[in-house]
Amino acid sequence: AARLQTVAVANGEAVDAWAPDQVGATYTVTATYLGNDTVSNATSFPVFPISTPATNVSAGQTVTWDAARSPWRVCGDVFVNLTATLVIEPNTTVKFCRGSRLVVRGTLTGDGSPSAPITFTSRESSPAPGDWNGLWFEGSASSRLVSAVVEHAKDGIVVNGGGPTLVGLVARDGSGEAVRVVNAAGALQDASITRFGRGVHLVNATTLVQNLTVSGVAREGIVVEGDAAGLLVRDVRVTGGNQSVRTVSADGLRIEGATLSGAALRAVDLTASTATLVNASIAGAGGGLDFLLIASTATLVNSSFLDDAGRRTIITPSRLVVQNFLAVSVATAAGAPLAGARVNVTVSGVPRAERTTDASGVAAWILVEDRVHNAT
Repeated sequence: AARLQTVAVANGEAVDAWAPDQVGATYTVTATYLGNDTVSNATSFPVFPISTPATNVSAGQTVTWDAARSPWRVCGDVFVNLTATLVIEPNTTVKFCRGSRLVVRGTLTGDGSPSAPITFTSRESSPAPGDWNGLWFEGSASSRLVSAVVEHAKDGIVVNGGGPTLVGLVARDGSGEAVRVVNAAGALQDASITRFGRGVHLVNATTLVQNLTVSGVAREGIVVEGDAAGLLVRDVRVTGGNQSVRTVSADGLRIEGATLSGAALRAVDLTASTATLVNASIAGAGGGLDFLLIASTATLVNSSFLDDAGRRTIITPSRLVVQNFLAVSVATAAGAPLAGARVNVTVSGVPRAERTTDASGVAAWILVEDRVHNAT
């Protein structure tokens, strides 16, 4: 509720002193003039909880946003400047006014935990996707953010140069891109992205992306552009969206361990790109395609997909290369590795390969299938 102090006046003007003591979204004030002509005006407004204002961190400074003074309030762009350090404690909440950003050019260190995360969210009384403009790392190479929640932003995390380490990120309910990395390194590990416009967008990046889950995005789960030779994507799961993985002019992309399912349009969409998918499971939605290849080569190694020409569009000079390898382990009756054993592999009764086991008793990378799908 809010306490109202009535001020007696004699000249037709009044100022009322309000002392709100309860947070709410739809308080209403009605002012009525009781002179010769009665005039009223009503205004509705939210009442926010007490918060601590955040300010720029100057060069050479180290500033801590602690949990004791949480939530912290960011209105407008707040900068962590070169040679400055911002430390955010576990269990701290940072609330952003509409259109605001946190821009890190120095170092941000936030070591949350699953039980005490660091939360970046909207300050609006009724939060919605796109309320604020995200966390921006500009040339910051030593920043670290662990167990952070980013919600109701336009773009969640944007990295331009440098390369922060992001571990245990939960990004949800945004309108733009959950994570965008441009000309940067760093790492994105153990991340969960739900209900954004796009999941992860990598441009000329050498980032390690590992153990990533993307679901409920409106457009693509993962987009890769430019040089991808130094990029490693490992253990990813993309569900839904229009496209699971889309590339543009991306050379040398390698994805190791992927489950791509339920894309409405195309599970794998490559343009002017080369990509290798190892141990991948690929299954678009019923009405979509599993593959669209335009001037591209996709190589599938030990991967599963529905071998149906109607579920792929391959435009000359594109190729879909399918390779399956076998590893054979030979041991004695006592379970000891047997080196030097001869291994003969046949496929449908046709001899395929002959190998000798190594010191660990293994004959690896025996090619049992190698076929190419050309233009549809």
